[in-house]
Amino acid sequence: MIQLNGDRGAPNPEDALSLEVYYALLGPIKKYLDMPTVTNVHVNENGVLFIEEFGTGKHRVPETMPRPKRAALLSYLANLQRGRALDYLHSQLQCDLPVYGCRVQAFAPPIADWAVTIRVHAKTVIPLERYVERGELSEAHYNHLVEAIKEESNIVIAGSVNSGKTTFLNALLKKKAEFHADHRAVIVQDRREVNADGFDDRLYLMARVDQAHNEADGSIARYTYEFSDALESALRCSQDFLVWGEVRDGFSAFGLTMAMNTGTKGLMMTIHANSCLDALFRLEDLLRLNGKTPVRRMLVRVVDM
Repeated sequence: MIQLNGDRGAPNPEDALSLEVYYALLGPIKKYLDMPTVTNVHVNENGVLFIEEFGTGKHRVPETMPRPKRAALLSYLANLQRGRALDYLHSQLQCDLPVYGCRVQAFAPPIADWAVTIRVHAKTVIPLERYVERGELSEAHYNHLVEAIKEESNIVIAGSVNSGKTTFLNALLKKKAEFHADHRAVIVQDRREVNADGFDDRLYLMARVDQAHNEADGSIARYTYEFSDALESALRCSQDFLVWGEVRDGFSAFGLTMAMNTGTKGLMMTIHANSCLDALFRLEDLLRLNGKTPVRRMLVRVVDM
């Protein structure tokens, strides 16, 4: 097993042999994981590789990855997940890639023939000004965002899968740190994607992780530390503003609406939606799916922009 050092996932030099084996298993994928502009790596059932890059989009690359190589890599990654194996009854793998910390979604037969999708986190935060330089954000929109950040408005970033929501969120946080660097940031997420390193006083809370507590009879009961639990923790940690990595379900949608009734301001979050208006409707839908009745005046407190 690969040992890691620090919160950045730096490799342990004393475990160089295991690291060399791991890099060999990554094969041609490693080259693209090391590129600063790559945001996604796809390895299809025929071994063909596609990558997506910030600013240039998706394209096919010359390297391929044969079936035995894909099977070896995925079996290795599955073994790191508490020693589990990939077989016909356990054919889906979701995990974080060691060293790189990327999100892996992979499939073995019979679901798919050893296919891999890797979501690569940006290695550096892209400044908000870069969006203007590339023509992806107008000067007027840039100025409007900067004013909202100064005023600590609640900002919701909506978009499709892989549209760059978290990358844009990190850009906003970088800009926010220019004006409110002394604020305490509490970041709730279930994947390590949000970067609030511009704030010296920051706390990252991971939701949807396995925990346990002792029962009165001495037994140990396992449970999942959910978004609702993370919200309760965040509100006890003297946060100045809250960052919600992504609203994916009714639990997190409900938690946010309740958080905005506690004096919290400066919220930043992402959500999957087709448009800005649909983001509001999606919040309502998520609440209904969680058995709650949406109250629009509460949602108004959540969304300033």
